[in-house]
Amino acid sequence: MRYFISISFLIGFCLSLVGQDTVHLELPTQNVEQGENIAVDVVVEGFENVVGAQFTMKYDKEVINYLDVDNFGIASINKNNNFGIPADENGVISFLWYDFLAQGVSLEDGTTLFTVHFVAIGSNGEYSDIVLDTSSNILNIIEISNADGEVLPFEITDGKVTIGTSNVTDLNTIGIEVAEVIPNVVNDQAFVRLTASNRQEISYQVLNVGGQVESSGVMDLLPGEQTLKLDSSNLPNAKGTYFIEFAFGNNKTVRKFIKM
Repeated sequence: MRYFISISFLIGFCLSLVGQDTVHLELPTQNVEQGENIAVDVVVEGFENVVGAQFTMKYDKEVINYLDVDNFGIASINKNNNFGIPADENGVISFLWYDFLAQGVSLEDGTTLFTVHFVAIGSNGEYSDIVLDTSSNILNIIEISNADGEVLPFEITDGKVTIGTSNVTDLNTIGIEVAEVIPNVVNDQAFVRLTASNRQEISYQVLNVGGQVESSGVMDLLPGEQTLKLDSSNLPNAKGTYFIEFAFGNNKTVRKFIKM
């Protein structure tokens, strides 16, 4: 579990709201398969007479990659005007919305404000915590206030994304260690070193980010260290992110590489 994802929200709500009602923000906890698309809903409760909101969503691009944003709970929100779409190098999505009519917008409890779509690119068993940052950093403070400038209380339900299901165990539980793909950015050839404690026949397949099989094969492992060579016969032609999945029964190990 090498990667950690944090989603930091900087929220400034201007609400024309009477009383100190609590605004709830909730993110999902879910298990997904490697290569599977993920829908991350931003769900709200106590969202009444809101006239503005802004925050920044941060994620670990080594575990999930951004695809799209949709499913807007407010009619005036749209992808082009209210979101800063992330650059590959920073893994950050910004959101800014304001009700220019200043009439205030109310949503029923459990409404999805919007949905961010990702694809799971991390290895099986890796996870990302999804949290709303409440650190003392002035850029990360969550503030919810009404039109009178009164700060309203809020509650946060953190989420978590785990890649893989609980009934899949790593190959090392049966005495097989799988190294990373070398080189990790592949042109014509790639190599994966495997070390086995006893003789095993394992299968492998190369998958694209959509989960489709590009190539596959079987490897007869002898005790000790061996190397699997990947070349033009089992490497994909198109550039992009791919995975090699090694499997023996219900034991699996996945390694990621980039094809150039």
